[in-house]
Parts: sequence; C-alpha cells; structure tokens
Amino acid sequence: LAARLRGYAAFRAVRGAGLVIGVELASGPVGLAAHQGLLERGWLCTVGGSAEVLVFTPPLTIDEAVLGGVVDALARTLDAVGA
Repeated sequence: LAARLRGYAAFRAVRGAGLVIGVELASGPVGLAAHQGLLERGWLCTVGGSAEVLVFTPPLTIDEAVLGGVVDALARTLDAVGA
C-alpha cells in the first residue's frame, strides 16, 4: 500500500497492524475529500485523528483481489482530489 501511494504529495504514512490500518494524509480537508471519494466509489472507511487519517478495518476473510481494489480506488480518489 505504501509503495503504491508514495508518489502522491498528500500521502504521509501507513500505520497499523494486520488488516487494521490507517493511511495518513497531509491534512484533514484532504482526508475528508478522500473519504468522500471512496464512499462515492463504493468503499467504506472511517476517518481518524483530525480527519487526516483514513482508517480501514476489513473483515478477516477479505479476498486479496478486493484489497487490491481498494488500493486502486484510493489512488484514483487521490488523483481526483488533486492530492
């Protein structure tokens, strides 16, 4: 995930353990825009911190292809919000 997002100026870090992770972005407004963009694309996540962290908590039985889909959706969302 970090390798895929490293080229985005708004990307700061990936934190967490196992499948429970947070993607830290540059600011709360960017986080909220990315959160909204993911919701519009059909992906669920929450925000943490001061909204600069996208929090993903998928089920333990999630398919690897679905995980790849959310990574691609996040990248497209960051493209769309100009991050």
